[in-house]
Amino acid sequence: MGQEDDWRGVIPFWGKTPPPASHSNDDGAYKPVLHHLMDVGAVALVAQRTVPSRLRRMADLLGVDPESLARTAAFLAALHDLGKFSKSFQALQPALWPQEQLGPLSPAVPLPHWRASALLLNAGPIALLLDPLFPRLQGSRRASIIAAVAGHHGRPTESLEAGADKTDAERHPAIGPICVDAAATATRLLADIIRPEPLPALRNTGACRWSWQLSGLITFADWIGSDVASFSFHPPEMPPQDYWEHALTAAEAALHAKGLVPPAVFAKPSLARLAPHAAAAPRPLQTEAGRLALQQGPSLIVIEDLTGAGKTEAAALVAARMMTEGKGEGIYFALPTEATANAMHGRLAAFYRALFEGGSPSLVLAHGHARHTQAFLASLPLSNGESRGEDTAEGAFCAAWIADDRRKAFFADVGAGTIDQAFLSILPKKHLTLRQYGLAGRILIIDEAHSFDAYMSRELATLLRLHAMQGGSAIVLSATLAEKQRRRLIEAFTEGLGADEPPRVTSSAYPLVTIASRETTCERPVAASPSLAREIGVERLEDRQQARAIAFSLAKDGAAVLVLVNAVDEAITFYEALVSEMPEPEKVHLFHARFAQTDRQAIEAEVLARFGADGPDEGRRGHILVATQVVEQSLDVDFDVLVSDLAPIDLIIQRAGRIWRHLDRRPAAGRPIAAPRIQVISPDPDAVTAADWLRPALGGAAFVYQHAGIMWRSAKLLFDEGRIVAPDRLRHLIEAVYASDRVPECLEAAQREGEGIARADDAMGRWNVVDLAKGYGGLPSDLRNDEEIGTRLGEATVTLRLARRKGAEVVPWADAPTTMQAWALSECRVRAAFLRQAAPLHDAAANAARADWPEWEAKIVLVVVDEDGNLSLANPSGDHFAYDPVHGFLRSQNEG
Repeated sequence: MGQEDDWRGVIPFWGKTPPPASHSNDDGAYKPVLHHLMDVGAVALVAQRTVPSRLRRMADLLGVDPESLARTAAFLAALHDLGKFSKSFQALQPALWPQEQLGPLSPAVPLPHWRASALLLNAGPIALLLDPLFPRLQGSRRASIIAAVAGHHGRPTESLEAGADKTDAERHPAIGPICVDAAATATRLLADIIRPEPLPALRNTGACRWSWQLSGLITFADWIGSDVASFSFHPPEMPPQDYWEHALTAAEAALHAKGLVPPAVFAKPSLARLAPHAAAAPRPLQTEAGRLALQQGPSLIVIEDLTGAGKTEAAALVAARMMTEGKGEGIYFALPTEATANAMHGRLAAFYRALFEGGSPSLVLAHGHARHTQAFLASLPLSNGESRGEDTAEGAFCAAWIADDRRKAFFADVGAGTIDQAFLSILPKKHLTLRQYGLAGRILIIDEAHSFDAYMSRELATLLRLHAMQGGSAIVLSATLAEKQRRRLIEAFTEGLGADEPPRVTSSAYPLVTIASRETTCERPVAASPSLAREIGVERLEDRQQARAIAFSLAKDGAAVLVLVNAVDEAITFYEALVSEMPEPEKVHLFHARFAQTDRQAIEAEVLARFGADGPDEGRRGHILVATQVVEQSLDVDFDVLVSDLAPIDLIIQRAGRIWRHLDRRPAAGRPIAAPRIQVISPDPDAVTAADWLRPALGGAAFVYQHAGIMWRSAKLLFDEGRIVAPDRLRHLIEAVYASDRVPECLEAAQREGEGIARADDAMGRWNVVDLAKGYGGLPSDLRNDEEIGTRLGEATVTLRLARRKGAEVVPWADAPTTMQAWALSECRVRAAFLRQAAPLHDAAANAARADWPEWEAKIVLVVVDEDGNLSLANPSGDHFAYDPVHGFLRSQNEG
């Protein structure tokens, strides 16, 4: 294409300068734009070739040749910063202004270089090079590809620029004809070196699908390729072909150094290798996981079985088998809460290396407080890059590059984190496609899928559709998934694969494994584990006073009792009453979400040590844990009896999974009560006369679950049947509640209101998630950068940082190796409504403590806890606030 010496005319255009700490620009040191473009293109090419299974998945979905796809994607990645061939960018370093090409430096019209990239990619001579690569794309679909190429740091350009006229760049005062010529020359040189190939099979739907992944690949490649530690500065006069060979070598080294080359998958995974304890006496589901016939192409597997049936181990085995068939290169477990993510990280640490042949696979923990969780911190390399040793976190390891930013979490070979981290890939936020790109290489395992409300269910359906669009496979786990929910998730996934017809989902069997792919959907009933088949008695308690008496009596008989309360304030009140009545108050424990992180982590560890699978009998006998929903999902705890507030039927069943859980370790004969039973605090559902029928029994906790029909039908069914028969009647219980609209006449209006709230939440979810059908180019250019808002609905919360006085200083509530960690571990989230007119009281010491906080932490409220536990909050309303590590955050409300 270009003349042999064309490159000499573009070399004077600078692209990067050395870091200030290592060099000065006074001597004119720089990296030419062309060299930087080759750095990014080399990373994109090497990254794709390094994971051929992933490249093949996307090529199959697009109907193109894998090598052609790799070269064309790398070529486009190399054009990502083409806009640096612009007067506006070159003027940023006056000392490096290419005067011979552009003439004397004059004040430049401001134009961000990524916007210049979009204009240049549409310029006539460059479009002539690009358009033959996509002969069937025009209009908005072509513009979506241009937007993916030119987008900057996870954010697209303006739509008008992505679809600009071929003369716009030449006429723009920040670019002009000379810059267009230089950019065109660079494009020809890159085409000669990388040799992109046409993708004639790429049509409109394929362009939409590919635009998302292309943006993620380019963002990833630009991030790696911009690392001057990996891509050193070479003499500008180095011929392009020579520099390209250097860039390929540097790209390969950078990917290895950052832990981004997946280790070889173990070829013959087995339950014995992944979970030796389970393999000694496998559950039927775990046996089925080893022989399940996997389908061709990306697949969704929905596993429904009893709590305690070994779903985690079964999912890990199925995922390992999927990896051997090239459906993914790693695993990400998505959990409903930070506590369950922490627990899963601990479980994975014991076996994740067994998924691979060797090497140093990374295990990440991904949530807002992951870097302040001791087990994860112990897995990070030392500052010199060396591992902390095989004795930490059971040998867990996470590469430093992956661990230092939540946006990179999905590039770890194995991960555990909250579902929120995955949801950030389908919400309009910066770097969403970077997350998408990482996640597409992982088998996505979603636990406790039934626990999602209408808003999160919409997010989950969108996430599964996107994951399928990018060639990913997924596993969904639940003990209590309604048939409507299962159908919706399967339909979303197969729609993402481009299925011609909706899948047939008809089986009412339980336990059940459903396998869905583009062509077929197969439902396979699974035998229930005989040891888990049980009949759990259900008894109604009139109020909390009766509940306390029952809990006290059972604990006195030696039972380990779980009291599950729907609201934090009610849980604290219940706990205080028990403490005042118990002769051994130290046997009553409290666990909820309103603790500072340091205290919450300590309580969580103590709960698992006392009531977990390995908890000694003497440590749990006669103890009572009063808790909120933090123990409802996925925590591996085992109690003898449950006292629970009324909740939706699926959650009651989930709560029932916390009792008589480990019969292999604590047989029925050794339990202090004859049979498992649940005591449910609820009014009589047959005596309902008003919409607020729950309030007399549950107090403020009556308003946590707002669907009146679901709550009433749950109570009616539970007390009419008087038992939960697992597994035979579980499906009946779920469908009888969720597939019906029966309520007493006095609750009809409340039921309509609850249904309206659910519809509004679903509509909000549909509004908030990205429109996948529009492709990357359909995103707004002003994507938000925050990561905390949008993954869930609910009342607004405020983050407090608790502090204490140490002499004349104000210091973090928590102790930690670094001040930054200590402040993070001192954080506590509370409802914004609690504070009302309250404002923090700041003195000189408190202001000094805040002085080193980064700018993005400015909104965090600093409060000092005095020696009596009172918080330094001025409050005209008269409310009183306090904190202690036993009760957590406390508010005494002034009703006046």
